[in-house]
This record gives sequence, C-alpha cells and structure tokens, in this order.
Amino acid sequence: MISMKPLATALLLGGITLSFTACKKVGEAVQAAKTATEANSAASAENGTEKFNAYISCYNDADARAHRSMREYASWVQDMDAGPTGKESNIDNPGTISENAMEGCNKITALADAKPAIAGLDEAAKAYAASLSVWAARLQEADKYYSNEDYKDDNMAKGKAMHADFVAAYRAFDEASDRFSDALEEVGHKRRLEELATLEKSEGKKFRYWHLSASMNAESLINHITEDEFDVEKAQALIQAYEESSEALKNYAKSAEQQEVPSGFGLFVTRQESFLQAAKKRMRRVRDKQPYSSGDISYFKAGHGRMVEGSTESVVHAYNQLVDASNFLH
Repeated sequence: MISMKPLATALLLGGITLSFTACKKVGEAVQAAKTATEANSAASAENGTEKFNAYISCYNDADARAHRSMREYASWVQDMDAGPTGKESNIDNPGTISENAMEGCNKITALADAKPAIAGLDEAAKAYAASLSVWAARLQEADKYYSNEDYKDDNMAKGKAMHADFVAAYRAFDEASDRFSDALEEVGHKRRLEELATLEKSEGKKFRYWHLSASMNAESLINHITEDEFDVEKAQALIQAYEESSEALKNYAKSAEQQEVPSGFGLFVTRQESFLQAAKKRMRRVRDKQPYSSGDISYFKAGHGRMVEGSTESVVHAYNQLVDASNFLH
C-alpha cells in the first residue's frame, strides 16, 4: 500500500518580519534604507536565513504538486500493487512539477553544503532534493506517455513496465518529504521564537512583532485542527490566541505610520479573516460531531474537499492562502 499525504500545508518564510521594504522619501532616507537593507542582507546570510528561506521556497513550490501527481495516478489505477491494466475507463496523465519549482530545488544540494550549516536540516534538504529529482523524472516520463495516449498503441506495455519504478520513486520521495517537512517546521519554530523575543526587546510590540505573533499562532492552530480528532478545548484556546493577535496586528496597523505597514497588507488581512472562519467551522464540525452529507462526500471523491465547510481540506486551503499572502508582504 502507498501512504499519500492528502494535504500539504505551506510553510512560513524565516525572518520575513525583518525584510519588509518601506516606501520612503527621496534624499537621505533612500541612502538610509539602502544601508539598512545591506546590513539586513549580511545578517541574513550570517544566520542562515537566506538558506532556510530557499529551503522553504523549494518545499512550498514543489511538494504539494509532487504529492498530488501520485494521488491523480492512484485515482484511476484500480490495484496499486498490480499496476495499470489498460482496461480502466478513466486513464489520465499524472501531471508534472513545474520547471520553475525544480530550478529552485535543484540548487538545494549545493546550498546545503554552504555555510552556515543548519543542524538537523541540511541533510534532510539534500535527501529531499535528490528524491524529488528522481520522482520528477519519473513523472515526466509517465506524463508524456499518458498525455499522448501511447497506451492505446502498445496495449499498456510501457505503463505496466513503468509502474514498479514509478511507485518506488514516489515512496522514496514521500519519506524524504516527511523528514524535510518535520525538520523545516522544527527549525522554523525555534527561529521564530528567537525572532519574536528579539523584536520585543529591540522595538517593542509593533507591526513586525504582531505580524510574527499572529503567524505563529496560525501555525499552532493549523497543526492542531488538521487531525481527524483533536482536543476541542485546546482548539478553542488556540483560535482565541490567533484571533487576539490578529486583531492586535490590525489595530496597530491602523495607527502606524504608512511606511511601517507593508504593501499587500490588505490582502493579508482578508486571508487572516478567511482562515479564522475556516478554523472555527472546522472546530465546530468536530465539536458537534457533524457527519458529512452525501453531497460533501461527492466533493471529496471529486478531489474538491476544500469546498466542504469544516473539512480538513477547507482549513488547510485557507491556511495556505494566508501563508502565501504573508510570504509576499513587502
């Protein structure tokens, strides 16, 4: 049997609260901004933030698509142990990982050997990049074969021959993905805790502090409520913590100077509210033991679980949109 992730949560970039570029007046302020940017870049390189963010970008750009390709393949292959027969009625191509995503991930191996080292993460990153490369190549081969419907000309001979290596490549990738994801989350959480303490000490609870606080609370919340069963009281406490930090961020932004609030903040606020609503619906479905309707189940079967209120898929979708908005604040 193949164990496939039904969902993948995007990950927050490290040090994002320290990388906003504010619009300033010309003159001396421009030179000051340039100097500050250069200093931040140097500090970022020294503490490994640039490397860490490259890892995050690779994961966010490639991982969900890489897993979705196997789900799409497995959706029509009736027996994953035996492989395709050619008699299936809904044969489809699995899709591929984008060239842009692979371009970024192909740099990971060399980057992992660069200084500074990130203990517990560099080796996981190299294993991920290597397994992803093999899996991507298998996908390219299979996608071409099924897209061109070549199985109609060879009686599925190549499809049958490819199956074992195709599955083996995915399994290796899936294991490496789990290790990489766990390492990224562990290192990222530690870094954000340190960054939050540094921000509070250096400038107090201002925009960057509340943005990071809300982001961390969102991460804690999503990690808890995506389980099939979870502690509802803890979920309610996590929802409250996230809601309070989100409100604190919005309230601070209302009174802050314009240059302190990054562009894209309006979209970020919208995504914050959407995630909060999705999290509350997820909590209520589990709390009230609300079963899924036949219509809900049809959405799941069609791969559109995010359309079902209170589903894991819906809250993960809302969270991933929030992370995208956060990562693109500038």
